[in-house]
Amino acid sequence: MAKADSPPSIPISDAEFAAAMAALAPLEPSPLLALAVSGGPDSMALAVLAARWAAEQGGRAHALLVDHRLRPEAGAEAEVAATALRGLGLEADILTVKSAPPAAGRSAWARAIRYDLLARATSRLGALHLLTAHHQDDQAETFLLHLERGSGVKGLAGMTRGRFGASHRLLRPLLGFPKERLVATAAAAGLPVADDPSNRDPAYSRVRARRRLGASGDGARLAATMGRLADEDAALERMAAALAADALSISPLGFIDIDRQALATAPHAVALRVLARAAHAVGGREAPPRQARAADLLAALRGGGQEKRTLAGAAVHMAERRVSLYRAPDRKSAAPPRLTPPGLWDGRFLVSIEGVLPEGAVVSALGYSGLRALESLDEPPPWLGAAPRRALATLPALWAGEDLAAAPDFGAPAFAAGLAMGAKSSLRLIAAFRPRRPIAPARSC
Repeated sequence: MAKADSPPSIPISDAEFAAAMAALAPLEPSPLLALAVSGGPDSMALAVLAARWAAEQGGRAHALLVDHRLRPEAGAEAEVAATALRGLGLEADILTVKSAPPAAGRSAWARAIRYDLLARATSRLGALHLLTAHHQDDQAETFLLHLERGSGVKGLAGMTRGRFGASHRLLRPLLGFPKERLVATAAAAGLPVADDPSNRDPAYSRVRARRRLGASGDGARLAATMGRLADEDAALERMAAALAADALSISPLGFIDIDRQALATAPHAVALRVLARAAHAVGGREAPPRQARAADLLAALRGGGQEKRTLAGAAVHMAERRVSLYRAPDRKSAAPPRLTPPGLWDGRFLVSIEGVLPEGAVVSALGYSGLRALESLDEPPPWLGAAPRRALATLPALWAGEDLAAAPDFGAPAFAAGLAMGAKSSLRLIAAFRPRRPIAPARSC
C-alpha cells in the first residue's frame, strides 16, 4: 500500500488502459471481452475500464463472477457486485461452484475450478479473450514465491501479459499498474467492493509474500526485474521450440520418444524445459514437474544412465539412443478418472463419441481387463503392440458397466471391434492426444 506521506493515488485513465490494451494486439473489431471479476477492488476496476474501452471499439464486455461457496457471505457479495456492474451497462453472470472443497489444498482447488468455470463460460459466450485483474503487486508477490521455491527463469519472469488457451486468450492488461491505482479507479467509479478476509490471513504464502513486499516497498523494482527475465525466458522458449521440433516423436497414443543425443547436447536450460514439458504432457497432471526432480532426471540421462524413473506422472525409460515417456499407471489406491464424453479425459485426451452413447456409459482407463478383451479378438486393434502393456492400460476406453463398449480410435484407419455392443456396432470412441499442458512452448503476448 502507499506510504502515509504519499500523494493520493490517481485512478487509471481511459487513455492509459487503451495503451495497455494496444500492447495486447491484435484484437478483432467490435471485440467481446469476458472479464474475470471477484468483486474486490482490482477486478471491479478492470470491469469499469474494460467496459468503457470495449464500448469505444464498438464491442462489449461481459463480467463473470465465481462463487466458490467457501464463505457464507460470498454469494451475497457476488450478487452486489453483479448488480453494480449491470448498473454500468455490463452483462454479468454468477458462476456457482457445485462441488464441495477438499479438506486440504483448498487454494489450489479453488484456483483450478475457478479457471475451469471461467474458460467454459468464455467459450459459451463466444468470447475470444478472458481478462483478469492481475497487477504489478501480484507480479512482485509471484517473484518472491517462486524465488522461495527455487524456480528458474520461467518462474521468476512471472505472469505474461497474455497467453493462448485452447479456445481463447487470457489477457492481463493491468500488470503495469500498482494495486493502489486499481483501488483508486474502483473508488472513483463509486463501485462497491468486497472484502475477503482470506486476503489478510498469514496462513497463505501469498499473504506472507505481500507483507514482506509491503515492508520493503520494492514492488516496482521487482516488476522491472521480472520484465528483463521475461525477455530471457522468451529467448529460451524459442530455443526449446526448435529442440522439441527436432528431437521429439509424439505418438497419437500419448507417448513420446526423445532423441537422447539431441537432449544431451542441447544447452542445459533448454533441454530441461523440453524434458519437463514432455513429461508434463504425458503424465497429464495439473501441476508441472518439480524443477529439482526434472534436473535430477536430466543429469541421469546425460550421465549415461539406463534405469527407469518417473516424473510428474510419466514413466521414463532410458535406452541407448532414445528416451521413451509413457503414462505411469495410477497407484492401486487411486480410482481411474471417469468422464461422460465429450471432454478432456485424464488431462491427456479429448474424447468424443460417434454413434449412440449407451445409457450410463463412461470413459475410463482401458485397464488390463480391457486389454485382455481386445487381445482375444480375431482382429485386435493395430496399436496393441505399440507400447508396454502397463502403458496401454492407461489409455481411454468406453465402459458400459463391466463391459468394454468401445476401444479408443486414435485417428488411424477405423477400428471396429466386436465388443459388448455387437460386431456390427458403429459406436466409436475418438481419442485425440491434446494434453492439458501443451508440449510446444506456450505462445504469449
